[in-house]
Amino acid sequence: MIHTMPTARLRIDYELLRDYELLVTGHTVHGFVSAESMRPVRPPKDFLRLFEESM
Repeated sequence: MIHTMPTARLRIDYELLRDYELLVTGHTVHGFVSAESMRPVRPPKDFLRLFEESM
């Protein structure tokens, strides 16, 4: 589950269930970086548009 609009980072939270019983939770953090400079950048506009449409 994604709770906020991404900036240079995107956090995704997970819940693992078995027969509606919560077994474990976790999260991953993904970063957007420039291929040239390897510095943090904002996500591409197409990504943000698709993200907004799915929320």
